[in-house]
Amino acid sequence: MWGEFIAGIFVLIGALGFGMALTQESKCILYHMNEQKHMLFYIERDIIFLHRPMQEIFLNLAERLQKPYDTFLVRVAEKMEDGSGRNLVTVWEAEIEELYKKRGYPKTTFFYLSQMTRCFCCEEDVMQKEAFSIVSHELEEELEKMKKDKKEKDRLIRTLSFLAGILCIVIFL
Repeated sequence: MWGEFIAGIFVLIGALGFGMALTQESKCILYHMNEQKHMLFYIERDIIFLHRPMQEIFLNLAERLQKPYDTFLVRVAEKMEDGSGRNLVTVWEAEIEELYKKRGYPKTTFFYLSQMTRCFCCEEDVMQKEAFSIVSHELEEELEKMKKDKKEKDRLIRTLSFLAGILCIVIFL
């Protein structure tokens, strides 16, 4: 009897653990979207108000952000400084592609990071500010939507995994 009880507890814990693992992808995407939101804010502020060069902006921003964005920005700044003749947009896109291949994150994770390239194409500060604010607004809306969806999906997944665990216990008893 005790063996069945302990086995039932292990099945229930395993089912709950599986449910928690399923929710990790949405948590990962939310983390990346929050980091990109901070990145957008600091880049826009440094361009508009401080009028710093892009390499300096990227190096300063790398100190504020967490992995993988800190190394991403340092590599972009280094490649811009090495004088290889490539412009910011091509360097930025190449680094996004390398980050995607290297880390294996979901493709949606870097969507807004790639949307920032259209902001770098703008020549004037006013146009860049508007482009950054559009991307920032889109990112904010998507972030709010994902937070709401994540709560609902997490609750559903946990409930279903708990019920699946109980069903397995009932079947095996």
